[in-house]
Amino acid sequence: MNQKEWNSFIRNLFMKYYRDDFSLDNTIIDRFEQREFGFRSFDNIMQRHLSFKTLNELKEFIVNIVPSDVYFSSALYQKPDEKNMDLKNWLGAELSFDIDIDHVPTKCKYEHDWWQCRSCHFTGKGTAPLKCPNCGSESIESWNWICDNCINEAKEQVQLLIDEFLTSDLGLSPNELIISFSGHRGYHVRVKNSEYEKLNVESRGMIVEHISLPNTEKIIKQVIDELSNKNKNPKILSFYTLNSEGWRGRIMRGLYEIISGYTKETLNELGINNEDIDYIIKSRDRILDLLTSENALLRLRFLDRLQPETIKLLINEAINRKKAWIDERVTKDVRRLLRLPESLHGSTGFKAKLVSYSELDKFNPLKDAVTFKNGEFKVIITDPRVNKITIDDYYFDGTIIEKNKPLSLPLPTAVYLILNGYAKPVGWS
Repeated sequence: MNQKEWNSFIRNLFMKYYRDDFSLDNTIIDRFEQREFGFRSFDNIMQRHLSFKTLNELKEFIVNIVPSDVYFSSALYQKPDEKNMDLKNWLGAELSFDIDIDHVPTKCKYEHDWWQCRSCHFTGKGTAPLKCPNCGSESIESWNWICDNCINEAKEQVQLLIDEFLTSDLGLSPNELIISFSGHRGYHVRVKNSEYEKLNVESRGMIVEHISLPNTEKIIKQVIDELSNKNKNPKILSFYTLNSEGWRGRIMRGLYEIISGYTKETLNELGINNEDIDYIIKSRDRILDLLTSENALLRLRFLDRLQPETIKLLINEAINRKKAWIDERVTKDVRRLLRLPESLHGSTGFKAKLVSYSELDKFNPLKDAVTFKNGEFKVIITDPRVNKITIDDYYFDGTIIEKNKPLSLPLPTAVYLILNGYAKPVGWS
């Protein structure tokens, strides 16, 4: 099967889905006539500044052109089909959040993500640095894989975003949130509350800062000042409880999770010295009792026994555990195009499936968002960086596969590998 035949085959799969199975409630994407829509072709050509009056009109258009990806604007416009952005007449934009596993510092990245400097060809594993450590060049190419752990971590981040910030701090109801799997590496969360639609970039930036704490060092210094021996204030310390609202409560819950669950090895990975590690491990039960004490002056007394650097490391880790690793650009952007829920992702073949808050805990995108399921397909693995993944209960371990040799795989796994550029199509088994 050559590339032209493969493109035709994939287009037919996508076309059949949009013709026979694609559906979307008007409450999910309301005010159609005020939205801009965009479409990416399988030739990587972007077509945007289009508008539709109804869902049926949109569906008919999709079936006719069969795009690889479909997008809609979180913004509302008086003239959504106007090509000049300044003439669209912006009316507002839904507050939106994007959880992308690329932005979350998971340990598994060191097992399956690669990067290479385009200038000196120096390579490394894990998240790509801003500059090459070998030559200082900022021209870096990266290859990112997703594994079962990545998918689970992305879902945990969505739950944290909703439970710790959107419902707790912003006072939103889960019924005011529309959650959808992105179709690849993460999730989108949109707020269906008109009060947030008029927020400008600066106001959205303040929400981003509250959720992701980009200036962590400043927060750490403030916390240490409030907890220091010299300035212990019972009134301020009374806010440091496991049940406190805001970031003081989150830091306390983060510290509790670290003390109760971290092993000697994980504490060592944080950079904590052996003496303090031994104290934490041996005094674990006592420290947990202190963290739950009703006496504000006793609650964080255990910190007095630790080195200043250890305290910084613990608070930093507590913040990292409790901050939501969102893509701040998406939330700040008042003219953003988002992937259309229930549409197909052109790099995976998965559905950008809608997920209710009550279903989120049990949702498994590598099974529940899989669209093409019937048959096996023969491929040749072409990329040595291919790794491990479980798609629709089929476990694929690319680390032990012989490269450049025909291999029969279930259709969803074959489609995923080919669309991601890790394999070439051969044909039906």
